[in-house]
Amino acid sequence: MKLRKFTITVPGFFRRDITITLLGFIGFGAGIGIILWRAKSTLESQRFISSPEFFVWLLLIGAQTALWFAIVIPLVELLRTLSFDKRILPKCGLYALGFLLLLAESKYSRPEVHPLAYQTIKMPLISVIGSIAGTLAIVGIWLVQAASERMERRLESGAEHTKEVKIFLSLQTKLERFLLAAGIIVGAATLAAGGLRNATLAYEKTAPFPRENVLLYGMFFSGLLALIYVPAYASLSAVRSALHDAMVPIPETPPHSWNGWYSDRKAVGELLQVQSGPIASFTNGVSILTPLAASLVAILLGANK
Repeated sequence: MKLRKFTITVPGFFRRDITITLLGFIGFGAGIGIILWRAKSTLESQRFISSPEFFVWLLLIGAQTALWFAIVIPLVELLRTLSFDKRILPKCGLYALGFLLLLAESKYSRPEVHPLAYQTIKMPLISVIGSIAGTLAIVGIWLVQAASERMERRLESGAEHTKEVKIFLSLQTKLERFLLAAGIIVGAATLAAGGLRNATLAYEKTAPFPRENVLLYGMFFSGLLALIYVPAYASLSAVRSALHDAMVPIPETPPHSWNGWYSDRKAVGELLQVQSGPIASFTNGVSILTPLAASLVAILLGANK
């Protein structure tokens, strides 16, 4: 008598969720581990890590690196649905150059008091980890823009517009997801910057770390996200208008029924979200303002300092 082989089939989505969760735990441990590495090697560092404010900042660091690790899989999955376009390479080059300049300048823009042992090494390392996740989201926004520009050229050359509607709606959703991911990634970093300020001031109340620095940090990244997002949105808007006019064109002669024409045009316009602005969507507005909101929260948490 043969025994039947007993197997357990795990659904693909469940394996994906487990992987994302494991990456989150790994990211949390990585962030905590980087900060605590040789943290007791100096007396100043021992005093710094003994405060409650440091513990809060440590948890914020762990939470942000957990988020950065976990969000990589969804971002890579989204990127794989888009075709690479070599026209984004100059943007990638400028982005890399700008990041390196910011990373080099951050050595001087951080507070003069660095009580944590090896802080000037640990913080750039944390920044590099965050930049990897942020880069995936930003590249995604640029690829959506490139895809919408290709679609616009197809429509101008007489492509079947009804087939393009599904592609357009997909690109619109992807743009919102990439923007939301970028906002969350940068917002977490901004909140952690506020936690570092509170921990530094708990160590030395006279440390030159004004709350305005955290606010400017959030304002800078909110503005940067807007600058990256708006051109992609503008490109999708041009496609939206072209699709709208192609599907329900404005008649050169009076139609049989203006009511029928208006109803059709309104229905197509609602499908394509013709009346929406660049931050009319709640998701888009929240995504862009997340870094600024995080800086305000960080300031409120340290309101007495």
